[in-house]
Amino acid sequence: MATSQSLEWDADWSAYVYWVVASLVKAEEEGIVAVDFRKLPEIKIFGPKFVWMLRGAILGVGNYGDVYKRNNEALPPRANQNLLNNGSSPQFWLPSL
Repeated sequence: MATSQSLEWDADWSAYVYWVVASLVKAEEEGIVAVDFRKLPEIKIFGPKFVWMLRGAILGVGNYGDVYKRNNEALPPRANQNLLNNGSSPQFWLPSL
């Protein structure tokens, strides 16, 4: 049986994972790679202790394209939903922070 605290942590973990993936995609859209991680804006949504959390993800693994290439070499090339859009709309809807 799940406790209310574990459900709260699940929601926090889900939010964290969403924002990390969104930042990886945003970094790819902006052409930001690991060495340029400072170009990604600081995100203060999780409080002052976690300002660098998304920049740290980019520093650690690069952008979404880098992660895809490194981990999916045996798979077919990126296509359909795994491609960035053509610029007609945002890849993810990100609220202004």
